[in-house]
Amino acid sequence: MRYGIKEMTLRALRTAPLLLLLLTSCEKDGGSPAFIRVRTPIVQHNNDGSEVTSSITDLWVFVNDEPIGVWQPNRRIPVLADGSTTIKLIGGVRLNGITDQRIQYPYFATYSTTVDLEVGAETMIEPVFHYYEDRLPLEDFEDIGESFIYTAGDTVFKHYDSGEGPVRSGTYSGKIVLDPEHPTFHALSNPTDPFILGSSGTFLEIDYRSDTRFLIGLTFELNGQTYSQPYLFVAPTKLGDGTLPWKHIYVDLGTYWASGGDATRKFYIAAALENGATSAYIAMDNIRVTH
Repeated sequence: MRYGIKEMTLRALRTAPLLLLLLTSCEKDGGSPAFIRVRTPIVQHNNDGSEVTSSITDLWVFVNDEPIGVWQPNRRIPVLADGSTTIKLIGGVRLNGITDQRIQYPYFATYSTTVDLEVGAETMIEPVFHYYEDRLPLEDFEDIGESFIYTAGDTVFKHYDSGEGPVRSGTYSGKIVLDPEHPTFHALSNPTDPFILGSSGTFLEIDYRSDTRFLIGLTFELNGQTYSQPYLFVAPTKLGDGTLPWKHIYVDLGTYWASGGDATRKFYIAAALENGATSAYIAMDNIRVTH
């Protein structure tokens, strides 16, 4: 079950009314449903079972291969089934971090399990998703070297450990610190890591926490000319109490990279002091490209 971005969006719109149809069917047929509740999913590496940072916000739910709608985790879901039942789940994410743009993530394999349902009773499902192929981070800040070049800006990524603040995973995360002496940041993905245009699209995944927004931009070359485009501003995670929680974002790069040679596609991360600010802080980890 793998779909293009446009088709995934259309499928979300088509399946939204299924909940109403299911509940109407229960009432019309006079049947009593069983219930399932799906815990917040996790993602694991295929090779060693270690957890991969993720943010699955929606689930396309199938019961005995019949779709019963799109649900958020930890909701009580009525199911017109009894006894041995196959449950399949497709993991959904927020495209570019936008709440009302939710898609089936094309690189997660469908989760499947068989459970014994009982009418009127609730059964807990604890899904574990895997990538079709293991996706290693482009940059996890665990090594001294980095996967970026700095062609502009006044500062660079700096590695830090838990003694300096919350680390997302492993021993180190990366940070960007802006001040009046270092007001801008610009990091370009390394040209030795080309991103091939694939039929399923290309996504950039980032774990981040910040008190300011940052920009993700894209470049490619076509007919000897370089095209560069500011693409997406990512909002800060800072809460009203001043804390900076970690978030995980899935950014669609493939739509803009529909043209150009394979070896010329790059993305960049940029930030700057804005609106009279004298300081800004951004932490990142597990920067990963899936294609």
